[in-house]
Amino acid sequence: KVSNLSASWTPRRIQTIVSYDVARLWDPFSKTKRRFRVVVIFNGERIDIPRLDRAILDLAHARAVGQYIIADGVPRLEAELSCGDLGKGNPPEQRRILLERIDLRAMTSDPTTEIPQSALRTVGPFSFELYWFNRQRLRGVDSIGDLKRVRALQDQWAGIMLFRDGYRVFPYGDDQDDWLGLDRKALASQGYKLNKAQFIGRVSISRTANPSLIDQTNREGLKDCDEKQVLLEVMRFVIQNQLDRFLEEIKDQHKTAQPDFAETEKRIDALEKRATATIK
Repeated sequence: KVSNLSASWTPRRIQTIVSYDVARLWDPFSKTKRRFRVVVIFNGERIDIPRLDRAILDLAHARAVGQYIIADGVPRLEAELSCGDLGKGNPPEQRRILLERIDLRAMTSDPTTEIPQSALRTVGPFSFELYWFNRQRLRGVDSIGDLKRVRALQDQWAGIMLFRDGYRVFPYGDDQDDWLGLDRKALASQGYKLNKAQFIGRVSISRTANPSLIDQTNREGLKDCDEKQVLLEVMRFVIQNQLDRFLEEIKDQHKTAQPDFAETEKRIDALEKRATATIK
């Protein structure tokens, strides 16, 4: 029970907390019906806790699904990238990624981070599921509702969250948190803007498989360590390198020639003068 409140806790404020914070306490992507039971009652009235409607994921314009595994002590990254129509008239496209130890070592060999090679193994296995939305091309569907409803759902679940054994690791995925640096990268990008607000996604770890990825004592994120840096670098590589390049290549393949309006105007003027002279 919460009492002696110093601010006004209106029904709308409670609904916002329930819809955003409480709904994200456990993994909304999980298909299992087993979940920790949470009931919120406000002045005797039960407040519904929304679940992620997976139909919204079917509207994603691109996705990246994969896993980082340790097989016989050897790390490997496997991922599948896919996209639908990006507004370029392109057919659905897919691409598979398979990187092993040598590639992963090169990927995490940034001299500013100095990640030891052993951390590629000790980080442990993890998986990810990322859905990217081009908000300008979102559309309403019968199973969800009109465009306004679809955009509201995308806003509600936007962000890439981190879950340990199905339960949220804060603050990753919050509005103010940019743990993968996507917004900074998007600001400098000339192509598709892969910022955090355009994603609905999760990264899954576990207590037993990832013993080095532990919370800070204040529960505000993971403790800094080499294994955490590997997790960050792998996820950044998947999004900022592979997915970004994948989308840009498709855009270039289906790019339509842009008209030169100044040159076209000159040609029209010349033709108009010729036609006038011919008529005379």
